[in-house]
Amino acid sequence: MRENTYGTREISSTDVIDQGNRLATRFLLVREAAAIMRMDESTLYRHLRAGRFPAVKVGGRYLVPAAAVAQMADEAVASGQCVVVEQWAARWREQRAAEALAGSVR
Repeated sequence: MRENTYGTREISSTDVIDQGNRLATRFLLVREAAAIMRMDESTLYRHLRAGRFPAVKVGGRYLVPAAAVAQMADEAVASGQCVVVEQWAARWREQRAAEALAGSVR
């Protein structure tokens, strides 16, 4: 991590995951997530506003879970196929809902 001219910290993809493959930070700013995924911020914002990409919205600001970015990359590598964000996010939501339901059944 390094500080930029505005006194805020900038994060790179190497900062997101440390050597033990554990997340070094839980949330990324949209510009950080977009940079890691090598996409334009406006494209990521479109997906966030449409609910096609997981995020936390605080006021008018979106925060992207670093775990979502890492899991998507891991899935693409493991499957050897293209990960379609809308499909991945739908499965991700379904898995979380099933986990929550299973937790409440116990």
